[in-house]
Amino acid sequence: MMKPNYAELEKNICYVIKEQHIKLGFSENSRWLYYPLSALNHILGTDCDAAGMEKTLGGFFDFAEDRLGPGRATHKGERFCLHMDPKASVYVRDNVPDEPFLVELIGTLEKHGTTMEQVVDVFRKYSDRVHVEEADSDEFDMLVYFEDGEPDPFVYCLADEMGHITYHRMIMSELQERL
Repeated sequence: MMKPNYAELEKNICYVIKEQHIKLGFSENSRWLYYPLSALNHILGTDCDAAGMEKTLGGFFDFAEDRLGPGRATHKGERFCLHMDPKASVYVRDNVPDEPFLVELIGTLEKHGTTMEQVVDVFRKYSDRVHVEEADSDEFDMLVYFEDGEPDPFVYCLADEMGHITYHRMIMSELQERL
């Protein structure tokens, strides 16, 4: 078995919590983060089945406990829930700086009447290597991401919901599974 890249999962978790802070403000609460098995395998660089991932995540929580507090993983089939201690939120607030791209993107999306073009313009402000494509999906209208993963590694799936642009972000392997 490949050695799991626990640092990469910790980075992903911190980025998700930081996104929540930007959108909703800081709160010192427990968090529940959901990941499909394939996304966890991609992030960790592993090839585990559900039982193997459960064991791998136990090792992750041992690895990250000093920073993120005690945690645990549960799952139903191949959908995992990572139960994060309130200490994780405090750690992110105190140690993970706001990402200017994410702050500007969320600020743009919060405004009613924002267009897809305005959202894409935020991406283009931060890089000239932006991939934009119409989504062949009932869920999303457009996919946008930075081709080199900088300054943000996620794929943003945008939808126009009656004049309000919403997004769901995920890693590429998760997107490929959904489409």
